[in-house]
Amino acid sequence: MTRNTSSLFNGARVLLAAGSLWLAAATTASAQSTLVFSGDEGDYISQGQTWSYTEGVQGTASSDQRVVSISVWTDTWWNLEFAAPEGAQLLPGVYEAATRYPFNEAYEPGLSLSGDGRGCNTLTGRFEVHEAEYGPFGYLVKFHASFEQHCEGGETAAYGEVVINNPPPPEALSVSVTFDPKFAVKRQTGQVTVAGTVTCSSPTTANLSGALVQRVNRFSLAQANFYANTACGPTPTRFSTVVSSMGVPFGSGKAQLDATVGAYDPNYGGNVTETVSTVVSLANGK
Repeated sequence: MTRNTSSLFNGARVLLAAGSLWLAAATTASAQSTLVFSGDEGDYISQGQTWSYTEGVQGTASSDQRVVSISVWTDTWWNLEFAAPEGAQLLPGVYEAATRYPFNEAYEPGLSLSGDGRGCNTLTGRFEVHEAEYGPFGYLVKFHASFEQHCEGGETAAYGEVVINNPPPPEALSVSVTFDPKFAVKRQTGQVTVAGTVTCSSPTTANLSGALVQRVNRFSLAQANFYANTACGPTPTRFSTVVSSMGVPFGSGKAQLDATVGAYDPNYGGNVTETVSTVVSLANGK
């Protein structure tokens, strides 16, 4: 049962007054991540005590910016989650009628504070997000929220506040590939050397794949698929691979090149890709 108050922590001000003053001072002084919460006497999660942390507090967000997860690992452990209703971003505002995350209904906000070996089976609560700043792929830059949580529909509650200050987000990976305008084709075998340069904003491995197609005459096509992988970084890296047509051999002239380069983002995970479609020249080589 959630208390009907004009302030999120009205009725718990005395309980959290010292902790909130400490939290504000600590956050202002060092811009660090902090968590403080207390509870009514008889509250199962807080055990009626005040818990405050300036070390070991970490905050992350889901890639869709819907869920923020807080964890504390010091002499004990705590997990705290805030979730917007399905399809919404977790943005500044008051979230009423929250239920236990991740079992909240799609239309409900989600909330869950658990730890030190204790958790609610069911819960009701409310929370206010005062600040939420995200970087690429949901990277959590800054987050400030306060909350009220009741276990099993009881009157007693835990009340808390969390501030997350993470370093500026790292750059999301970018990748680009440039193919040479002219490829060498062996006169006797029709083998083609596909070559170019690949560049990635952070050190990683680039994987290239594509197809080379040439109309040799009115009735015939020379075509081949190619694959290559290479270390990739801010300095353009040369690559080359030799391909042979599966039927009619390649010869001098124009050819259509369609390719994809993909690279794993070491900061955020996932694969970043770029596609290229261009016409190249095939010139006789040795």
